Amino acid sequence: MGNNQRRFIHEKNYEFGMLVLDVNDKGEGDSLLYGACRVKFTKDDQLEVEHFGQAPARLAAVKLWQ
Repeated sequence: MGNNQRRFIHEKNYEFGMLVLDVNDKGEGDSLLYGACRVKFTKDDQLEVEHFGQAPARLAAVKLWQ
C-alpha cells in the first residue's frame, strides 16, 4: 500500500470540516476553521475536536450577518 493510499484511509476517519465561532452579543469575535477533524462528546458533555495533521486556522474579527 502506497503513502497516498494510507493517507486517504486515515483521512477518511476525519470526515468533518468545522467552523467554531466565538462571538459576543454584537455578533463580533473570532473563530477556528478545521479542515478535517473528528468530533465527539466527552463523558461530561464537552465537545472534543481532534484535527487531522494540521492545526485549525484562526480567523480574527469575524462578524455575523443579520
